[in-house]
Amino acid sequence: MLHQKLSEHLYLVGGPGLSHPLDCNVYLIDGRPTECILVDSGCGLGTERLLKSIEEIGFDIGLVAAVVNTHRHYRHSGGNFRLNKMLGYCEVIIHELDAPAVETGDPRLTGADFYGQRFEPCEVNIRAYRSDTEAMGLMGFGTQLSVSAGDAEFAVIHTPGHTPGSMSLYGELDSLKILFAGDIASPLREERGSQAETWRKTVNHLLQLDADRMYLGHQIVATKPKQWLQGLLSKHL
Repeated sequence: MLHQKLSEHLYLVGGPGLSHPLDCNVYLIDGRPTECILVDSGCGLGTERLLKSIEEIGFDIGLVAAVVNTHRHYRHSGGNFRLNKMLGYCEVIIHELDAPAVETGDPRLTGADFYGQRFEPCEVNIRAYRSDTEAMGLMGFGTQLSVSAGDAEFAVIHTPGHTPGSMSLYGELDSLKILFAGDIASPLREERGSQAETWRKTVNHLLQLDADRMYLGHQIVATKPKQWLQGLLSKHL
């Protein structure tokens, strides 16, 4: 089996053991009978297996309308180009601050050079811009964007620190409050654009949310995400 069902309308369709060892966790939000969206695209080396995973569920891959990149790193957005090539078209959504690295394939800022790989440049179709308006109670961390899959709508939140343009999705799905938080728990590398103090502010802002489950780029926090975030923050004080 190439996928894992996480809830009625949410699947893990990519990641180590599913698509490719270098892929991050790739999530499919099921919006059938209308559009579905992916959270991250993996590195691109496992795109064929990723799409087979989606078909294995019983999906028409033509319903995959967009991929939301949580940030610019190779393991999360390196699959954008191949995904577009194999699907014909798939909107790429990323924050404005991380978009240039994805569109140019910058080897250092995407981290592709760390893995000895080439990042295939890909056009960004929709940029999330920082907004001064309040989003989900996070003053100054909102963007002008929300994304929808079927009846589910997710606010796009700017959550910088790991990269300048890192972003998260927050909304309700299957009667649960869900937070997709990318690499909020991953190492901070200043030489690749990470900012520790900004990251701490981001985690404090995310603590204001009352998520039931949190889905990250490399792990799943199925219970008590708030306490988990508090523990993460305490390790970095």
